[in-house]
Amino acid sequence: MEEKEIAKVEPQEVLIPEVALSETGMLLKMAIDQNLDIDKFERLMEMHRAVKSDQSKDAFNIAFSEMKGELPVITKGAEAKNDDGSTMYMFAPLEDLQEACDPILSKYGFSYHWEEEFIETTNAKRVTFVLEHKEGYSRKNYFDVPDIQGTKRNNAIQVQGIKSTYGKRYTFQSGIGIIIKGEDKDGDFKTFNDAVEYAEDIVWMKSCTDIESLAGVWKKIYTKLKNNNDSIGRQVLIDVYQKRKGELNGTV
Repeated sequence: MEEKEIAKVEPQEVLIPEVALSETGMLLKMAIDQNLDIDKFERLMEMHRAVKSDQSKDAFNIAFSEMKGELPVITKGAEAKNDDGSTMYMFAPLEDLQEACDPILSKYGFSYHWEEEFIETTNAKRVTFVLEHKEGYSRKNYFDVPDIQGTKRNNAIQVQGIKSTYGKRYTFQSGIGIIIKGEDKDGDFKTFNDAVEYAEDIVWMKSCTDIESLAGVWKKIYTKLKNNNDSIGRQVLIDVYQKRKGELNGTV
């Protein structure tokens, strides 16, 4: 029987593609190649984390500075009403702020979210605004919304939602540094941070539904004001008190 010749197949070299290592992976490879001990490797990683933290913070600050120049001035477009339907003050709703600012925040690599918690000692709701940059650094600011009781216009459940929205609006404004056009006396402070500092007192007075409760609230606020030298803040709160008093007396 005639034997057939079987063709020999030469083995082919299999090429394994190189995988790009992360910075941490490169450090680990270097540590293995140089036979570094654990202590030296941990110090190396600590230095690496510190450098990365500084770099991400610098990237945040640069992007934030550039973004600030593009943020629009927001006009107040909504009214806060008394129980009788009369206007207490004008404000810029949270959705207006977000609609105007979200595209600009995204353009510069920012995202944000809120965190909420209950402060048991004061019955306040703490709303924390977290602004994050794509490079990893984040910054927080918070506002404690005081315990506001339900009214004829809003029941207890609705008030909880109002407190949440109120805290989000204040922390969004202060966290980004938005300028609100048409600020009334409630915003007539040297800086927005000053306004946030006294916002709880303003809300506290405006939540009063009778002269007696307003007098009790004002007594506590005035006692606190006597212990500082902020004449601007004192005058603004006095104006808010007088205005609310007039509203409750029916003279405003």
